[in-house]
Amino acid sequence: MLKEFEINFGESSTVINLIKGAGIMMIDPHYFKVKWHDNSTQYWERVYCYELYHCMRKIIEERYKGTTFTYKLDGEHDKTGYAVTEELCKNAKPDFLFQNPQSSDNLAIVEVKALKNSRNWMKHDVDKIIAFMNDPELQYRVGIMLIYGGNENAAECMKAKFDNYVKTESNKDIFLMWHYGENSIPKIIGYSKDTSSSH
Repeated sequence: MLKEFEINFGESSTVINLIKGAGIMMIDPHYFKVKWHDNSTQYWERVYCYELYHCMRKIIEERYKGTTFTYKLDGEHDKTGYAVTEELCKNAKPDFLFQNPQSSDNLAIVEVKALKNSRNWMKHDVDKIIAFMNDPELQYRVGIMLIYGGNENAAECMKAKFDNYVKTESNKDIFLMWHYGENSIPKIIGYSKDTSSSH
């Protein structure tokens, strides 16, 4: 049984709560699995991400306008041409970035993947998150790997992989979140600083 972390994560909490709030707004199953004319269904990450982006933007505009939260939410921001040193950052386009473009104040990087049969992507995406946090030019402070769809067994498999990949990163705030489906709230199922984990 997957447990959810329920502690205060400091500045990470704002991004986590945005993802949770946006997730519960996604009530149409179309955004999780696209249904085609022949009644077949398919995970389509861009469709999911565009709707999640839309919902997060609505929350930011309604709740955070005029507050001290000044970060911009960007999707697939291209870092080509930046003076980055980490190889994985040079041509990467993370799914979401929370950043202040007019300064070097970068808050969070979010990578999104559907829980499909192919599971070899986890290490690459976690490595990318770590690279964006380690790079001296970028220095993102929070990393989130958001997975969606699937079932609890698949999510547990991904958690085991995540725990293994972040076991040397206990000084960083890296989270694994799982969004099961429509009418559900994304939850934190993995955390790099979790001392109770088997990693």
